[in-house]
Amino acid sequence: LAQWLQAFWIASQERKNDVSFNLEGSCLQLEGGLAPGETSAAEFEQRWRKLISTALKKIEVEDLGDMDSAELRAAIPEEDAGGKGMPDLLALEQSLSVKVAFC
Repeated sequence: LAQWLQAFWIASQERKNDVSFNLEGSCLQLEGGLAPGETSAAEFEQRWRKLISTALKKIEVEDLGDMDSAELRAAIPEEDAGGKGMPDLLALEQSLSVKVAFC
């Protein structure tokens, strides 16, 4: 979940809302000023909890079953003669707004 937020959500929220995120593992820190109409840190926190929760609800996690993630990752070449491999997977992630995690 954190990888998807980092790849597809955080940068746009930082630009739109003049805030900064710090993601360490599964801990997300947020710094920024109050939005117009907000009068307290509690309102700021409540607004961002709702925005983050809404973003997380959009994420679908799909388990591909009992696989050896290290073996699966090793089977994907960095690049082959046909131009396929990891760069192709990364391009697909971007075009489909998905994040592939080998764990």
